[in-house]
Amino acid sequence: MRENADLLSSVEHTSLFNPFSLHEIRLRGLVATVRTGTAIRLVEQSPTPTAGVAPQWRVIELVTVAHVQLPADDRKGAAESLDTAVGEAVMQRLPHQLQRIMRTAGTRLPDSRRSSPSCCSMETVRCGIGQ
Repeated sequence: MRENADLLSSVEHTSLFNPFSLHEIRLRGLVATVRTGTAIRLVEQSPTPTAGVAPQWRVIELVTVAHVQLPADDRKGAAESLDTAVGEAVMQRLPHQLQRIMRTAGTRLPDSRRSSPSCCSMETVRCGIGQ
């Protein structure tokens, strides 16, 4: 992580390589390695997305934040993150993120799971946007 921070300060940021995307990647790594306490502290230090950050990274980050909040027993925060992510994922036509939302909500947040389009296919997303 120190090498990433050094590199971030010495090169031009891109839509894939920037503080916001690396923050999300780090959160995922911490969740995957069951370091929930560290992940929770890191959620509170989220960098602000800039114009150079691809819009889908915001959705990706919201789902990952919910994934951190659930093991911390913050169901309300996780539900809010996922509800926001559903709206943005539909608007941006990101079916893969809708699938992630459903997997993250699982049985712990059935209302968030139901608010995601049932099919989570590109056709479902197109229909929701085209109306």
